[in-house]
Amino acid sequence: VDEVYMTLNQFESRDKNIAEEEIILLLKDSIDLSEAVADHILLSIPLQVLSDLEKESSELPKGDFWEVISEADYQFRKQQGNNEIDPRLTKLSAFFDESDPAE
Repeated sequence: VDEVYMTLNQFESRDKNIAEEEIILLLKDSIDLSEAVADHILLSIPLQVLSDLEKESSELPKGDFWEVISEADYQFRKQQGNNEIDPRLTKLSAFFDESDPAE
């Protein structure tokens, strides 16, 4: 981690080669490193963890009753009017069945 901390006086007389965005301005006489450490730990966590096999495959992950689809696939399914019933809700479809089971 490489960060530049400056007081207001140092900031005003700084070397103009250092961009303002790279400088953290100190509002008090001490530095709380716990914030900086926590920020850098969070930034170093990978956003997507894939095994070597998953990296090589072009297939998106899926499981029982769920799947990851691309935005293009989502739009295509939306245009097609995919009216599939969620498998978890199939038993509820019998609830709306108009026929009387006693007959």
